Parts: sequence; C-alpha cells; structure tokens
Amino acid sequence: MSLTDKEYYNLTISISKALSNVEMPIKVKHVRAAIIGTFHSNGGHAFWAIAIRQPIQGNRIVAWKFCHLLHKILREGHPLCCAHSMRHRTMLLEAGKMWGHLTDGYGICIKHYTKLLVTKLEFHDRNPRIPGSLSLRQGDLEKIGEGDINI
Repeated sequence: MSLTDKEYYNLTISISKALSNVEMPIKVKHVRAAIIGTFHSNGGHAFWAIAIRQPIQGNRIVAWKFCHLLHKILREGHPLCCAHSMRHRTMLLEAGKMWGHLTDGYGICIKHYTKLLVTKLEFHDRNPRIPGSLSLRQGDLEKIGEGDINI
C-alpha cells in the first residue's frame, strides 16, 4: 500500500510541524502521524523524503527534534524503517559532527544522539530479526538464536 497525495501531504504537514524551530516538545499527535505514515507507506522512504528537506543542518532545535522523531520512528514505526534508514547514516553523522562544534548544550547532545542513532541502525542491520523497539516476548530470543547458545 502506498500513500495517496492527500496522505503524503498530511504526513508532510505533520513532520514539518513536529520539526518546528520553536523550543518546545514535539506534540504527540505529530509523532503518531509520522509513525502511522510509516505503516501506510510500508517503511521509511516517505518519512525520509520529507525529513531530508527540513532545515536539520540550519537550526539546532530542528536537528534535536529530528533526532527525537527519528528515534521514535525507529522504535515504533514500520519494521522496515531501520533498513530504509541505513542509507542516511552518513548524513546523521555529518549533522552530529557539525552541531558538535557548538559550545551550548544542544550541540553536544545532538552529536551524541546522532551517534546513538547510527549505532542503533548498525545493530539492527547486524540483527535484522530483533525489532526496533527491542521488546521481545518470552521465547523470541531463543527463536532468533535458533537454539544455539553461541548466537
């Protein structure tokens, strides 16, 4: 299932509002709309198409909110979001490096948050059967490890 023009437009509005440059928390309804959008589009492609057009490199508040929103999407979004986000690792690291040069609190936090997000992406790339939320039911870990204690 792919997004209709109206759904894509609404997703664009929600992500743009979530990533506003106003120093206040992201509204839950915008995060929820972005997460639902990943399920409607069967992955993270639509999210990334919209997110990379936001001023992540131009505003520290937007960069911080982007990290937070991406983390939520990786945890609660469509299972393919982690795989679809792998190609954006370099952009994340570059944004972290750029903002890491700031002496205020946001810069160093953005640098460490982007590093955490890239580490999470690489973990899920190596362990594709572990969900983004990291929550497993009883017995799931044994199934993932195929009963081999070494795995």
